Amino acid sequence: MPHSILMMHHPSGASRGQASEMHIESRELVRVRDYLSLIISDSTGQPYDRVIRELSRNKWLDPKEAIEYGMIDKILTTPLPKPPAIGPKFRFDREAPGQGQGQGQDVI
Repeated sequence: MPHSILMMHHPSGASRGQASEMHIESRELVRVRDYLSLIISDSTGQPYDRVIRELSRNKWLDPKEAIEYGMIDKILTTPLPKPPAIGPKFRFDREAPGQGQGQGQDVI
């Protein structure tokens, strides 16, 4: 979609407990980061080292940049639906009850 933004970022987690549990989670996050980087590198054609470097911080891509990077193949566009040809349902010039056309009825 032409107004979308794609963000790439490294895997993250929140670890609590014993130091050994935090170490296990840390190793797992590194393993997932490496695996994710390999998949992105293979899918986009970008060098593995570049993907690792760019996953170390949030990387924002607009649709054109995402195509150039190889993250997407094309930008999907669809025409916006046309609004119905009915008049407005709301009046913003609200009058006090008992005055004007409404004669005691609230205008929505």
